[in-house]
Amino acid sequence: RPGAKPKSGETEAAPPEEDYDGACGVIVSASEDAQGCWTVEATRKGVTHILRVPGYGLLWQGAPVLVAMEGEEKEEAGLLAAERPERSTGLWLVEIHKTLALLPGNLRERRLPGFEDEGGAQLPLVRGVSVELCNLRAGAAYNGLSGVVLSSAPNARGRWEVAVKVPVHVARERFILVGV
Repeated sequence: RPGAKPKSGETEAAPPEEDYDGACGVIVSASEDAQGCWTVEATRKGVTHILRVPGYGLLWQGAPVLVAMEGEEKEEAGLLAAERPERSTGLWLVEIHKTLALLPGNLRERRLPGFEDEGGAQLPLVRGVSVELCNLRAGAAYNGLSGVVLSSAPNARGRWEVAVKVPVHVARERFILVGV
């Protein structure tokens, strides 16, 4: 019927796509179409709308992004760590992936809860062991972060390569989606 409103759960033509910026939805197409768009269902006030969204317009938890770091000219690679920005700040949580070369004195082995004091002896560093960063002065912001040892032996300067994920809160305009 012309002018009749769909019942709850029914589908109707979607309002302009800019009304959906930041909204959650479900990708329902198996792949993008010839124009690079995905079919997405988004529900507002009990009514499901079908949208065609270009790949660059989709964001999801785990999405690969490049972040323009504040006060620096370089970009850092990371992954979105949340499916939407924080309500209070409007900022997105992104985990920046870094590899750091650290001295053994800046690494503490992470153990499962309840096993922290087992044996009391410090186990040797080996590739794949989970560590916590500590006692850093120049990079004090990294203290307390978890990481994984990547190298199988220290380098010539006695440092071990450690992969860490650095959480940062970022405004939407400071990152771009990559690989889509």
